[in-house]
Amino acid sequence: MEAAGAAAWLQWLALGLSAYGVVWLTACCGTAPSSRCASRWTTSPRAPERLVLGGPGGATNLDVELGTPVTWCSLTGRRSRQVTAVSVEVDDAALASREIAAAVGR
Repeated sequence: MEAAGAAAWLQWLALGLSAYGVVWLTACCGTAPSSRCASRWTTSPRAPERLVLGGPGGATNLDVELGTPVTWCSLTGRRSRQVTAVSVEVDDAALASREIAAAVGR
């Protein structure tokens, strides 16, 4: 019984780290009206107006060009900038591209 009580700090630590991880995962979630998405998906060089949401190592495999600029704000709200494109890493880039095109109606 005493061993379970001694390891309670480990449970609290795991809970805290999990909550911290959830905050960072949701920091990358955002929405833009589908009317702002352009009909082309390309691979282009990194630029300040491109928001990069890469996976491990920062790799991306799908670029979405936005029709009009969107304001991106950091989780804390201290940083913001105008973005005209979003680069993400997805499991199936071709499928994601088709789904986005269908959602935008193009």
